[in-house]
Amino acid sequence: MGGMGARGFLAALAVLCCAGAAHSAVLGIDYGSEFIKVSIVAPGRTPISIVINEISKRKSTAAVSFTDGRDGTA
Repeated sequence: MGGMGARGFLAALAVLCCAGAAHSAVLGIDYGSEFIKVSIVAPGRTPISIVINEISKRKSTAAVSFTDGRDGTA
């Protein structure tokens, strides 16, 4: 994780650690310029669980597609 996303994630984690017992999960998404990473902080789990996928295990390629709408998908 890099840049402001990592700082924001660490700030949210610090708040959760100081807030006492939580009864719900928190989902963190880091949108990078090349990859997207997703993590979960939930009661009863390890402190931070990185969501894995079947291809790259910890990160997914960030991709954006623009179409003109002539192919019937937009």
